[in-house]
Amino acid sequence: MSDIISPGDMVHVGSRRLFAGDVHAHFAGEVTNVEPPLFRTVGFLFVYEPTSNTYFKYPELRTRLFTVGDPARDITLLPRKVEMKSLQFEIAEGRLLLMDAKGFSMEVGEFGGAG
Repeated sequence: MSDIISPGDMVHVGSRRLFAGDVHAHFAGEVTNVEPPLFRTVGFLFVYEPTSNTYFKYPELRTRLFTVGDPARDITLLPRKVEMKSLQFEIAEGRLLLMDAKGFSMEVGEFGGAG
């Protein structure tokens, strides 16, 4: 699995919504360890706030474990140069964008993966 994902990789992990009322949750972080089939990341959690139509970024770093191949998650590799601390979601013209302060931008699809 080290050819697929390695320490130092930056990832976006979106939780697939299975039902209409499911929470829109996203995680963006740096891979710190790989022990197949798991990988450990340190990063930030983002959750959709329907009352304000925005994504709230929890300010504290979190450590999360994910499994490659988990059908409930969309995992997207981000460029290693992404500035994790400045990542934010923006909703513009019906599109969901993940952006950093250095000019990185990626459209995120309805189910949490790259669009």
